[in-house]
Amino acid sequence: MNQLMITIGIFASYLVGYAYADSGGWRWMVGLAVLPSVVMLAGLFVLGESPRWLLARGRVEDARTALLRTHSPEDAEAALEEISTAMREESRFRYRDLLSPKLRPAVMLGFAVAATNQLVGVNAVIYYAPTILKQAGMGSTGAILSSVGIGAANMIFTVIALLFIDKVGRRPLLLGGTSVVIVVLFGLGALYLLPSVEGLGLLLTVGLMVYEAAFAASLGLAIWLINSEVFPTAVRGKASSVGTVTHWGLDFLVSISVLTLINALTPTGLFWLYGLLGVAGLVYLYRKLPETKNRTLEDIESSLRGETTS
Repeated sequence: MNQLMITIGIFASYLVGYAYADSGGWRWMVGLAVLPSVVMLAGLFVLGESPRWLLARGRVEDARTALLRTHSPEDAEAALEEISTAMREESRFRYRDLLSPKLRPAVMLGFAVAATNQLVGVNAVIYYAPTILKQAGMGSTGAILSSVGIGAANMIFTVIALLFIDKVGRRPLLLGGTSVVIVVLFGLGALYLLPSVEGLGLLLTVGLMVYEAAFAASLGLAIWLINSEVFPTAVRGKASSVGTVTHWGLDFLVSISVLTLINALTPTGLFWLYGLLGVAGLVYLYRKLPETKNRTLEDIESSLRGETTS
């Protein structure tokens, strides 16, 4: 659901951008983001502390009271004991333990999924789709409208992937979708090499929609799903943070480098660079990614250590 909410937000931002495309009211577009922020800020004043946070500070009775707001007395006691046990287990591990032979394969997999997610350039497309399309000869309004279609593809295929991922499995969707992403990236780069292509902007729009659809059904979901399934509970928080930091750190680097790379490499070079980085990620994931659907953590750990290949 986290990824679905992200894609809905992206689509909504494109719609607002299109609504203000002719008026030049980009200030209003940016300013509208203040409204949900104010609502969230107001909600923080009535939001209670989490039971886990309270337990970490020795406030056991306050933690029990917090749980009783949403649990029956029996369930609250069971949840309190479960949280306490989990916290005792987590306290035994430090970040350096993630480099142990037992945990390292899972950590590397989480890192690889997060890195591939960003290095295929998805946020370069999301942030700069109108700029890319305008460089291909589209007018400003047409480029922004096309971006709405790109955002819609991203959102719709996120929903489709959520419906089918438990039936199809994680590995087929991730590897298949990433393969399509790579093919489209090389195809988009090749379009710029063709002399005087009629309707280049339309071709790019279709290509970017396919790209976003394939990404949404694979790498878009995988970063959050894989990181929640391959780590033991006791280290999941620390281990997942490695993938999260990688994801947002590379998002920042990709975002600030897009325009510089377009000028240095041309659009063809930029798309092909993302394609090559995607190939590197795909090869690693093909070799290391186990299927996690309907499997125990012990089975997944065995696969990551190379004891099985499924």
